[in-house]
Amino acid sequence: MSGGSSREREPERGPERDRGPGAIAAARLAAELGAGLRAERARARACRTQAEVGRAGARAGRVPDERACPAWVVALDGPSGAGKTTLGRALAAELDAGLVHMDALYPGWDGLLGGVNRLVEWVLRPLAAGEAARWRRYDWALEAYAEWRELPPSPVVVVEGVGAGALATRPYVSALIWVEAPLAIRKARALGRPEDGAAYAPHWDRWARQEEAYFTADRVRDRADVIVDTT
Repeated sequence: MSGGSSREREPERGPERDRGPGAIAAARLAAELGAGLRAERARARACRTQAEVGRAGARAGRVPDERACPAWVVALDGPSGAGKTTLGRALAAELDAGLVHMDALYPGWDGLLGGVNRLVEWVLRPLAAGEAARWRRYDWALEAYAEWRELPPSPVVVVEGVGAGALATRPYVSALIWVEAPLAIRKARALGRPEDGAAYAPHWDRWARQEEAYFTADRVRDRADVIVDTT
């Protein structure tokens, strides 16, 4: 969880690669996901090629192929300050994937589970149907939902943030990554961010209680395919 202005991030493709620690960790993570990821990316791209052929055939009067081309979704979950956003951006760059931040979905400081519901409804279900994901960005300054954002259908999509690996998302998530670090390090990172640390500080305990209840109820760490320590 991060606070303030950083929550107003655009839906994005992976940024250009760098060779910093996040990029190196992402490269290792992509390698660990390995053959399954490569096979799913190939399947998704082949499906989209066939769909394009089907649409061309429909324009020519033939019956179109209506099969959906679902995205291969990688979820990065873990407690606040663990490094999910940094790793998510680097992993999206490594995979040339779409990227969705949970910070854009939570309906306020008490909205962790509400963000999960919106993730499923606005993002994961459409992507599973081969459609664009569309969601309203939560404006943390105004404390209200603002404009609609869109992510086109993508072969691979990275979702980062607390709630990305919830049980409710399980039917749609292909790989669940748990990101962790010791509490002292996480808190120093989160509250030391120049752009939003001061705004987050009064809400740290409030948000941490929601995290703890959610992680326990949904057994997120226990269900993870890969565990990453960002210490």
